[in-house]
Amino acid sequence: MINAFPVEATSLDDSWHEQLLTHCPNKRLLQLIKNQKRVVHRYESAYFYEKGRIVESAAQHHRIAEALQAGDIDRAAAELRDNWEVGMRLLIALIES
Repeated sequence: MINAFPVEATSLDDSWHEQLLTHCPNKRLLQLIKNQKRVVHRYESAYFYEKGRIVESAAQHHRIAEALQAGDIDRAAAELRDNWEVGMRLLIALIES
């Protein structure tokens, strides 16, 4: 993901998050997440336009995976929340500028 172009980074990011959800039995929740991602897609390429954001996103994904591998669900959830919130704040700033 680190050496990806913005559109490619967006696709890789989607794949990574989809992998996290593969065992989720809640179809309604999955549909809500899918709908939310669809709205955000318009702006994600702009978000990933700066190389540093791709690097940070990859680092966040690594921290989430480490927490999951360690069985630390609370830390994984906090890292995932941070991943979404950092992106959301930057996207809001892009929209407002």
